[in-house]
This record gives sequence, structure tokens and C-alpha cells, in this order.
Amino acid sequence: RLKSPEALAPLMTAFTPDHIVYAGIEPLFLAAGSLHTASGVRSQIQEYEVTHGKRPRILAVEGLGVFGVDHTPNGAEKAVALFLDEVKIAAYAESFGGARPLDQHLIEFIDSWEVERYRKKTSGVKG
Repeated sequence: RLKSPEALAPLMTAFTPDHIVYAGIEPLFLAAGSLHTASGVRSQIQEYEVTHGKRPRILAVEGLGVFGVDHTPNGAEKAVALFLDEVKIAAYAESFGGARPLDQHLIEFIDSWEVERYRKKTSGVKG
């Protein structure tokens, strides 16, 4: 169970291009107290969109877990699968000096790279 945004901190980046394409660069953490109304959740998603220029692919809900977001069930499943891969990388890397995610400039390059946009489009991933 997800306890806090701090627990999510090692996963607020990407380790590989696949993580960027399928799970997004950064999950959206939703505090349990913000889930009382649909409008509260909607406003946090809209704020994420304004900040990041796209919708979150992963919703990390305090006390519940993570959920993939996409316009198809397959896309949502891929998002969760790749996010869980990131969790494994971050956890296993602790035994070897800590995780080393991609540098921010590489993340931005890959996220805007035409080849990756084409890959998203052909795989059915939206955004």
C-alpha cells in the first residue's frame, strides 16, 4: 500500500525510454483526503495536465495502490506493468548503490522525440 508522496519519490522519474512511453515520466499522487469528490480528483488531474502538458499515465492513490490510465484497457495495463518494472529497478538498485534514472535532458528528448511519438501512436498509447 502506498503511504505517502515521499514513498513515491524514487519513482518520480524514468529509467528507460519504455517507461517514458508507456508509464509516463511522473505518476500523479492522490492523497486519500482528496478522493472525497470526483471534482477534487478531476482538478488534480487537470493541474497535472497544465504542469506536464499531458494526462498522467499512473495514478498513485494513498492507501490503495497504483492505477494505469489510458483510453484502452491494454494501454492502462501496459502503464501499470512498466510502472511496476520501475518499482523493481528502484528496489533492486538499492543493493548496488541506488537507482540511476535517466538524466532530465534525456527524458525530455525522448519524450519529444518523433520516433517515440510514432511508437506511442502505433502501440495505441495516447498522450
